[in-house]
Amino acid sequence: MNKRLDLTICLTIIILLYAVAPVQAAPPEVEGAFYGHISYVDSQAKVLRADGAEQKAVVNLPVAPGDTVVTPEKGRCELQFDNGTVIRLDYNTRLKIITFLAPSLTTRWRISTLQLENGRIYVMSKIYKKEKFQVVTSNSAFDFLKNGVTTIGKDQKGN
Repeated sequence: MNKRLDLTICLTIIILLYAVAPVQAAPPEVEGAFYGHISYVDSQAKVLRADGAEQKAVVNLPVAPGDTVVTPEKGRCELQFDNGTVIRLDYNTRLKIITFLAPSLTTRWRISTLQLENGRIYVMSKIYKKEKFQVVTSNSAFDFLKNGVTTIGKDQKGN
């Protein structure tokens, strides 16, 4: 009986401590952070991190804003994002991730921006609530407001 009473008192104290403890929000650098990941790698693709580090692309490697995914002359890679959008990178492609679900200044959309620096990508876009993907190059921009499939290419000359 004494052990049972001791256990009840301990559990009551633990419950009370959790009940009165302040709830802490996620730190600002984590709160609202959204990521995609590598879902397929053909051959020797790499991720150039925003901090200058370079990592070999492997399946399930997370990618974040500021990262650039690079495929070699004989390699391909695929990225998948939380809303189901898939982007396939062809040979000799550089794709920089600029933002994930950034708030729009003029609409209720949350915008993920990718910059195609060189090469060709195949985009299978999915719309989830008010999430929108856009791909920009040096001379054009593509918004994906509906589910769809598109190929976008950019050569060394900027075309």
